Amino acid sequence: MKRTMRKVVLLTIAVAALVVAQPAAASAQLPIIDLGTLGGTFSDARAINERGQVVGESTTASGEVHAFLWQDGTMSDLGTLGGDRSEAAGINEHGQVVGSSQTASGEEHAFLWQDGTMSDLGTLSGDQSEANGINNRGQVVGGSTTATGDFHAVLWMKCCLHSPSRSDG
Repeated sequence: MKRTMRKVVLLTIAVAALVVAQPAAASAQLPIIDLGTLGGTFSDARAINERGQVVGESTTASGEVHAFLWQDGTMSDLGTLGGDRSEAAGINEHGQVVGSSQTASGEEHAFLWQDGTMSDLGTLSGDQSEANGINNRGQVVGGSTTATGDFHAVLWMKCCLHSPSRSDG
C-alpha cells in the first residue's frame, strides 16, 4: 500500500512539474503594417497576391473613394472610369487588378487595370457589372445585369482582354 501511495505521489509531482514547465499560451499577435490612405481618412484592403501587392479602396483628400494598389510601401490611386468612385477587389501575380468603378454617366462597371490603364469590361447589356477576381491566365469573374435587369455571374475570358506583357509562367 505504501509503495502504491508513493507511486501516486511521485506521479502527481511529475505531472504537476510538467504542467508548470509548459509556457503559457502566447497570444498570436502578428505584425501589423499600416498601408495608409490616398489622402483621406479611410482605406480597406481587399486582396493580396504572392508578390505582396495589395489592392482595395481608400478615400482621397477630396473625399472620393478610389481603388488603390499598394506595393513596396507606396499606395497608388488607380483612378476611375470617369466617375467619382472605384474599388479594387482582386489582383493576380502579373499585377493585373480588377474591381468596379463608376462611369462618367454614373453606371457601375467592372474594370481591369494593367500597365497603368483602367479598362471598362462592359456589361451583359445592362447598366451594372462588377469584377471580383482574376487568375494568372487573365480570366476575370464577377457579375453583370442583363438587358432585363437580372443579375448573372460572368466570366470575362483572356481572349477578349488585353494580355499581360509577362508570360503566364
